[in-house]
Amino acid sequence: MQYLRDEVLSNISKYEKDIEELELDKTRLDKDIEKINSYIKRSKELLTIDEYIDSKAKSIALNEMNDRVNSELLHKSNLDNEIKTLKKRVEELNKDKKSLRKELSSSYKSKINQMEIILSNTNLNELEFLSFKKFNGSGIDKNKKFLAYYLTYFSLIEKYGIYNLPLCMDSFIKDEATTQSLTQMFSAIEKSLFTSNNQVFFSLVNENFKYLQHEEEYNIIDIGDKVLSEDKYNEVSQEIEKNQKL
Repeated sequence: MQYLRDEVLSNISKYEKDIEELELDKTRLDKDIEKINSYIKRSKELLTIDEYIDSKAKSIALNEMNDRVNSELLHKSNLDNEIKTLKKRVEELNKDKKSLRKELSSSYKSKINQMEIILSNTNLNELEFLSFKKFNGSGIDKNKKFLAYYLTYFSLIEKYGIYNLPLCMDSFIKDEATTQSLTQMFSAIEKSLFTSNNQVFFSLVNENFKYLQHEEEYNIIDIGDKVLSEDKYNEVSQEIEKNQKL
């Protein structure tokens, strides 16, 4: 989703910069044409009988100037056409951006409604699409809201993202969680995150496996009680301290 939005914004910025440069070229050409026309007009007004022969000698130069004017006018016309084309493209991109945002917002609301069904008694109407700010709640209620919003944006990334990114989530459970809350939260995980076509990583303590309805479908890796041994921890710590001194 963010990549699409960045790509559209990047294209708009590029086209607007091109238009600005072409407008500057057009301004410079207008000034050159004005100077040449002024010179040609002044040259014709200064003609006298005594200057007649000399003016004939300069006729070739004047013709060359006229050719240059015509060439510059043609170039100016081409620039005008290119500017119109780029402006039209910018309008199209802005229209696409507006349409994409509307579609994303609609998908966001639809997913939030699904989360409210799964996570009953949880108010998820506090944050609009792309509204990232503090919201009300505490304890397990706040955890349920965080989970719902994370799962919602994960689904948008998967549906609209340019790249298939792996999705990761750490353990979200607090001690005060009730069996009902845990059941609802793991149901949301299985129905939303674990059904993703992207690669998914999710950490889980052993006592919470009972809340999974389809445990046999998942690739479970038991990392044991300690991921890093004391000896390895000391070795890594010494290496970090050594690098910090360099």
